[in-house]
Amino acid sequence: MTPPSLLNISDLALLEESRQARAVAAVADTVEPLAGGLLSFSGPGSYSNQAVGLGMTAPVSGPEIDHLIHFYEFRGFQPQLELCPYAHHSLIEGLAVRNFVIKDFETVLARDMTVPLDAQIPAEIQISQVNPDDEAQIETFLRIVVDGFGVPNVEAFGRMVKKAFHYPNTFAYIASIDAIPAAGGSCELSAPCGALFGMTTLEKFRNRGLQRALMIARLNAAQQSGCKYLTIGSKPDSPTGRNALRLGFQVAYTKAILIRPAPGLLASP
Repeated sequence: MTPPSLLNISDLALLEESRQARAVAAVADTVEPLAGGLLSFSGPGSYSNQAVGLGMTAPVSGPEIDHLIHFYEFRGFQPQLELCPYAHHSLIEGLAVRNFVIKDFETVLARDMTVPLDAQIPAEIQISQVNPDDEAQIETFLRIVVDGFGVPNVEAFGRMVKKAFHYPNTFAYIASIDAIPAAGGSCELSAPCGALFGMTTLEKFRNRGLQRALMIARLNAAQQSGCKYLTIGSKPDSPTGRNALRLGFQVAYTKAILIRPAPGLLASP
């Protein structure tokens, strides 16, 4: 087996964190630039309530971190941000002295898209791309991802997903087996760095290769898009991460999800 090519992780991190910040902001109701990244917010139950991409190119000042805190606390929510390990150390120090704590971790896996993909979709699985102008297809996709993820706030999540359909170079796919729509996943294919995200399978159809098939379909689309890199965000040691590693992805870095809890503030997903 040919060993994977080595990725330039620092360059990749800058591309990916900038891409992620823009993508989150695109589905948010309120957005402000800060410290090279973006603060996003949409209200209760929204996955866009977070800051992304801060401190990737320059130091972050205390007043800038204080503004981040005010941006969310003024709206009644805990401040939340994704902290990349390649961010400037001033951001880490500033968050620590302001009582931010770790909520979770996310592993970023990446693939060099110049490396050929040697994988096929099983004949029994059919992959279809969702037409963003077809309400029936959108509703089918939404039903799958809402049920698959166990989304608590369906209204907020549905509004976010429908916004994402109209973000440039963003596509959604449905995997069917026995002619039954059973899994869904999305991707953003904006060169030079694209991403796979939002992949889930309905419980009774799990362990039948649907996630892998959706990854292969989106990898094929990415290879035609001109992306140099493709990323996936995953919980450490998750099935998503293991499937990605089998298809040529490498662990690039792990980032921390930080929050600043305080009495009376609402939490975000």
